[in-house]
Amino acid sequence: MPSLMLLAMASTMAGALTVIGAASSIISISVAAKKREELPVGEFMLMGFAITVLTTALTLGWMARLQAAGAG
Repeated sequence: MPSLMLLAMASTMAGALTVIGAASSIISISVAAKKREELPVGEFMLMGFAITVLTTALTLGWMARLQAAGAG
């Protein structure tokens, strides 16, 4: 089970970090473009990086807690 959690975490990280990592990211860029608003890739990745770091820390903490409780 831990390997599946790591796989899920890695795919989530890729989606949050890069524009092409997830369909929701591409949709966000498309909606912004239709409204003639700019959403630079660098700005997107900066926010994505912050979200990725937070998500990684929370997930690793949760997994460590599960393992300490004997669930993993």
